[in-house]
Amino acid sequence: MPDAPDAPDASSGQRPPEHPPGGRAGPVVRVLDALTGLFAGGMVVLGAGLLLAQLLAPALLSAAGWGVATGPGWIRVLVHLLVGGIGEAVYRTRQRRTGPVRVVADVVVVVAAVAVIGWAWWP
Repeated sequence: MPDAPDAPDASSGQRPPEHPPGGRAGPVVRVLDALTGLFAGGMVVLGAGLLLAQLLAPALLSAAGWGVATGPGWIRVLVHLLVGGIGEAVYRTRQRRTGPVRVVADVVVVVAAVAVIGWAWWP
């Protein structure tokens, strides 16, 4: 018969934790985690697309006869990649955080991504 849940662990003599760190999160935290992952992934994809545009647009548009092009600008490329990279790091390490810290980290990433979208894409 298996040990009772409150029985001490035979190898260490200590009781297992009630809720392991990063255990099953509530629905609000899971939704925030999903939003964080979506925004972070989107920022990385947009950053990669902007990087390609920054590197290739001037040469391609000039060669096509459309005139001189400068691309989106390095600051936009770097900000997208920076926010996306930090967001991915937060998303991938979410299981190591406890509830309140996890929520704050998720909210910071979502707010940063929305701020970058507003700054870089809306006039």
